[in-house]
Amino acid sequence: KLLSAAPFTPEELLRAVHPDDRERVAEALGRAFDARLGGEYVVEYRTRGIEDGRHRVVSTRGRVIFDQLGRPERFVGTGVDITNELRAMERLRFLAAVSTVLSSSFDYRATLSDLARLAVPEIADWCVIEMLSEGGPIEQVAAVHSDSSKEALAAELRRRFPPELVPRAGIKHVLARGRTAFIPVVTEELLAGAASGPAHPELLR
Repeated sequence: KLLSAAPFTPEELLRAVHPDDRERVAEALGRAFDARLGGEYVVEYRTRGIEDGRHRVVSTRGRVIFDQLGRPERFVGTGVDITNELRAMERLRFLAAVSTVLSSSFDYRATLSDLARLAVPEIADWCVIEMLSEGGPIEQVAAVHSDSSKEALAAELRRRFPPELVPRAGIKHVLARGRTAFIPVVTEELLAGAASGPAHPELLR
């Protein structure tokens, strides 16, 4: 719970709110500060921590206390960080959807394509699925991007620089090492190290 006895203005509250949620929070504040509506304030919104910069989802509930003339006198309320609870619910919904997709068809190509489209934009901006067939080459069975115009770039990237030509990074590197690769930040040095030609880094960008 987030508790504060310090005075603050609605403007100060809105500055801590995610830009996409400010209008909704401002409307909730407007209703709360209208004595004719009872002064109740209930809203969920995204915010960013002042000290750590982390994004969170906060559920707030409160009430504006008015004086005898109907003027706002003080505000009493609480804010609860519900970020972890929401993420847990989203994971469960995603896993349930994945289970449905996996049992919907015996055509593995269609199933994997559906999985990629399920992942975007639910948990990723883009998703590419590559498969290694027995004794055959690495085959791309799905490529989905939240910006459909970039799917053509992904196809060009795969055509010009297939995994067989990029041994130092990507799926070929993962298969050779037999270990999962997690890259949280893609740096210019990483792009340069993975490149197999002058045009490769630009396509990756």
